[in-house]
Amino acid sequence: MIYEDGLNVSDLSVLLQAAQELGIEGAEDYLRSDKDSDGVKRMAQQASRMGISGVPFFVVQSAQSDEDPITFSGAQPVKTFEKVFKTLTAAA
Repeated sequence: MIYEDGLNVSDLSVLLQAAQELGIEGAEDYLRSDKDSDGVKRMAQQASRMGISGVPFFVVQSAQSDEDPITFSGAQPVKTFEKVFKTLTAAA
């Protein structure tokens, strides 16, 4: 809905329209408040420490491995994911 239409998710009116279409009550009061702002700031700082500076950002790790996860940013071709999954399954 938002991305398909090329709308700006930083625009409050766009977010309110999306909330209305999804039937989310109280969105305007919440978005105009500072509720949860400390948590958002903490998550942004954590993402920055991980090297995340944009989206999409992928963190892929094998459940059977103690190795550091493989991370990569930006839109990626299928071959990138195939290579990552092959690397992880070979290490398991």
